[in-house]
Amino acid sequence: MKLYDLILLPVLLVFVSCASSNAFLTSLHDTALVNDAVVVTATAALQSGAISSTEATKILAITDGVNALLTAANAAYVAGNTALANTDLASASSQATQTQACLKTPPVSTCLGSSP
Repeated sequence: MKLYDLILLPVLLVFVSCASSNAFLTSLHDTALVNDAVVVTATAALQSGAISSTEATKILAITDGVNALLTAANAAYVAGNTALANTDLASASSQATQTQACLKTPPVSTCLGSSP
């Protein structure tokens, strides 16, 4: 192995690490935006009478859970536990996306099922 190979390897590892870091942070941000959109949409739907207060309460419980998962994902990521961070982020993203789709597919109560 030549000297420039020894120098280049750590540089490449840092580059790959930064790329995956950016991807994680972008996904975290995007999921938070979807979750915020769910809250705004649910609030408007409640105010217009499109959903009931019971449905809105279920949606709020889901979005609170998504926020908790996002916080946990970020904490795990900062602590270096990328496996847990990615698992929490995937769960948060799935729940936020499903709830968003649920709001677009009346009746919402059918879609929410037995969610919290």
